[in-house]
Amino acid sequence: MRISLLLAMCLLLISIGLTSSANAIKINITYPSDGAILQQTENGDINVRGTYDEDIPPGQYLWIFVYHVTNGKYHPQPMPNLEYNYWNTQAIIGKDKGQFDIIATLANQGENNNLVDYLTENPRVSLGPGLGSIPNGINIYKMIQIIWD
Repeated sequence: MRISLLLAMCLLLISIGLTSSANAIKINITYPSDGAILQQTENGDINVRGTYDEDIPPGQYLWIFVYHVTNGKYHPQPMPNLEYNYWNTQAIIGKDKGQFDIIATLANQGENNNLVDYLTENPRVSLGPGLGSIPNGINIYKMIQIIWD
């Protein structure tokens, strides 16, 4: 009895360790900063930058979303450029003033393909319909809020 209980506890601890190591990668958004008040640009876009502390696992893809608080839609942005643990992308916020969330995520292969298809159909992402939620195959790693003024 004790051996089977000990074995079950060991298996549980191993599975918890595997789950936490899958989410061990740290992805940060370094610009803009959380809570920043930004002046609108003529094009309605900004360069969003960040870091990641280790290699992104095979089969995972970094995606940045802009969440429009007023209309409740998530807008995937062009795939970031990745180099030496830094990333950046030109995020389209749009012409509407207000609060927006910028969200750094990792998507699995299937959702990556879906997002590539979405951007192919909606090349100017702020004009696309947006997504009602972040799909299940995508994990959020960092989220900041900005004010677009």
